[in-house]
Formats: sequence, structure tokens, C-alpha cells
Amino acid sequence: MRSLSAAWLVLVAGFCVAGSPQSRADGDEDFYRGKSISLLIGHEAGGEYDTQARLIARHLSRHIPGNPAIVPQNMIGASGLRATNFLANSAPRDGTTIAMVAENILQNQAFGQSGVQYDAARLRWIGSLTRTSEIMITWHGSGIKTLDDARRREVVIGTSTKLTLHYVMATLMNQFLATRIRVVTGYKGGTDMNLAVERGEVDGRVIALSALKTDKLEWLEEGKVNVIAQLGPTAKELPQAPNVEALVTNEEDRELIGLFTAANRLGRPLATAPDTPEDRVRILRAAFDGTMKDAAFLRDAKSAHIDVNPVTGIAMDRETKRVLATPAAIVRRAKMLIE
Repeated sequence: MRSLSAAWLVLVAGFCVAGSPQSRADGDEDFYRGKSISLLIGHEAGGEYDTQARLIARHLSRHIPGNPAIVPQNMIGASGLRATNFLANSAPRDGTTIAMVAENILQNQAFGQSGVQYDAARLRWIGSLTRTSEIMITWHGSGIKTLDDARRREVVIGTSTKLTLHYVMATLMNQFLATRIRVVTGYKGGTDMNLAVERGEVDGRVIALSALKTDKLEWLEEGKVNVIAQLGPTAKELPQAPNVEALVTNEEDRELIGLFTAANRLGRPLATAPDTPEDRVRILRAAFDGTMKDAAFLRDAKSAHIDVNPVTGIAMDRETKRVLATPAAIVRRAKMLIE
């Protein structure tokens, strides 16, 4: 009887171990072996999103058990909205598709923008390479060198649509800093906007500092542009450029601006599909965190003039919940500014 009881206990213990979280995690450790991961990029080839995503793709596999191939694919449309909607509704929910989605994903959902077919709170955030500082630049030949100049005369800038943080920054400056900025929409992407600046079609543009350093570092190094304001985290390289948020003293106005600067806090966000198994999310997050410390990755990032100051998937979850809980009255005020 003692022998039978002992055998029974061993059998029960075996079932417990096989069904334990650790065992399930070990099983998922082999999930990616022999597979590939699609990395969707919601913006044009050659731009900052594309550059960052492809940089991560070159190194991420080493930190995923099974070392799956990472296959970058551009899925362009509606300033990143197409890729986000695909990830939320059509992508496999098994961790084999990730996407670098648009920075303004939370703002668009909070405002109920046309075309939004996702719930950002259900996406499984993986991480972001860095927070971003948005800057307003003017061309050296425009005659506009400072924020005061932009208050005295009209400044024409180019962007793609009203959904972008570029348009938002100009609108916030007009509303709270008494500037006279006129935004021309319809540009296809960053490359077209940069050409418009160089040709004198517009006086300047809004661009993430990280994108400027990646795409047009010579503009800064050769003094071809003036940085007249910034939005989001104050860039350590540009302490002299006025920060829009810091210049606003009314607390409710600052909360309104904070709804927009959530995009800066997300940076260039990576996510996988809703309902992806928790163990796969854990694997992808750990792989991203490991990549951000990888010496080879950091060397490549430095060569490409890409700053690395990563945001974790858990921190992005917190930011998502905070923004989507913004009081309705503030959301309405913010939405009215860009309509």
C-alpha cells in the first residue's frame, strides 16, 4: 500500500510540474524555432520609423529563443493608421507579427478619429527605442530665427495630415504662444517635407529631433536650420530652445498638452497583436530589453546617430491607461484645437 501511495504521489507531482507556469514557459521557449516574425512598419522606407525598425530587426532575433528570422515590411497608409488597424484586427495573435505603430496612436483613439479601428489598451506593448523631442525648425534663409519672429510674421510649414504631431505642435504654439504658423497639408512623408524646406516652398517644418539627426544631421551641424521651439521631453542638446509645455502655466492647459505629448513619451512604439499569449509577450519584451543593451546594437545605433533611451512595454501600458483616462472635458478641448 505504501508503494502504491508513493507511486500515486509521484504521478500527481509529475502532472503538477507539467502543468506549472514554468513548464508552459519552457514550451513557449521553443515556439519561435524555425519560424519568422513579420515586423510591420507603418511609414515610408528611408524615414526614421523605417530606420529604427530595421535596426531593431537586425539584432532582435539573437535575443529570442529559437532565433526566428525578423522580416521588416512597410505597410504604408494614413500616417501609420493602416498598419495599426491591421495589427489590431487581422494579424495572427500568436506573437509572429509585431509592428512599429504611429506615435499618436493614443491621441487618435481618445479623439475618436475617423479610421481608428483599434483599442490601444488591448495591444500588447513590447517597447520603444527612445522617447522623442519634437522641434519646430525654420530654414536659414526664411528670416525666422526665433520664437518671437514667429509671433511677428506668418510662418508656413508643411506636413502630411492633421493627424500628425507636426500639425498638433503648430496648433498648440498658435493657441498658447501667440505664433502665426500656417500649416500646409498634403505632403506624402518626411522626404517630401524636407525637400519642400530646402526648396523654399515652406519656411520650415516640425520634426522629431531623432529624425532630424537620422535623416538631415548636416542641417544642424552646418547651421542650415533654426530650432525655434520644442515639444515633449527637453532635448539635452537644445536647452536654449523654448519648450512649449514649460511656457504654459495653466494646469488644465498643461494637461491638455500632455494628451498630445503622450506621443513623445511613446516614441516609436513596438507592439504585437491583442490576445497574444502572455508567455510570448514576456519573451518579446525580454528580447527587446536585451537588444537595447546589446553592444553590437548600440554600436549600430551610434553609427546611425540614433539615441537609445528605451521605454519598456510595462511603462507603455501605464502610459496608455493614463492617457485613455483623460477627463472628457479636456479631450473635447484638445480635439477642438485640431478640427
